Amino acid sequence: MSNENSKGKVGQITNVWVDENYRHLGIGRYMVEYLVENYQKDVGMICLNSSKEGINMYLHLGFKKKDNYLIYRNKL
Repeated sequence: MSNENSKGKVGQITNVWVDENYRHLGIGRYMVEYLVENYQKDVGMICLNSSKEGINMYLHLGFKKKDNYLIYRNKL
């Protein structure tokens, strides 16, 4: 455990991808919101990497840039 992660557990989201024909419909956002809302209580933070195209979505959802990845800290 650390000051950054008092629970000592880290969730990791990988490979969120939406077919080009279905992008900009909120599907990716819904998937990430679901994961954060349902699992943030179990971990101290959630980490992920993102393509350039996806970074703004994650920042809008509350993730913060740290080094070469994005992090969401448990707000509970």
